Parts: sequence; structure tokens; C-alpha cells
Amino acid sequence: MGRSSVRKVLIALEIAGRVEIRTGTGVFVREPDDAEFSTTDLLSASALIESEIAALAARTAPTSSGAR
Repeated sequence: MGRSSVRKVLIALEIAGRVEIRTGTGVFVREPDDAEFSTTDLLSASALIESEIAALAARTAPTSSGAR
């Protein structure tokens, strides 16, 4: 990746509020804003992840030939 590509990405991250560019010092990752995600967003993400984990477990679970 070239320097110009890295600069463009850093500028985009700064505009998005993810990093702070300090001339002569460096690039610093900003603390996430607590209000960045709503409770609804977090619950939706949790439900999606849990359902995918359950589906994966069902697909990869060993089958029992001696079921009672």
C-alpha cells in the first residue's frame, strides 16, 4: 500500500471521527462515543450473532447414532 493510499484512509478516518491526526506527533485512535450505538442496535447485533452461533452449532454438532 502506498503512502498516498494510507493518507487517504487516515483522512477518511479523521472525518469519521475515529482518529485524531496531530501534525508532528502522530495519529491517535479516539475513544468511542458511548452514544454511538443505541440499545436497540446492540440488541439487534446480539440476536444476529446468537442465531448464527446456534446455526453453526447445529451444523457442526456430531450426530448420535445411539440416541435413546
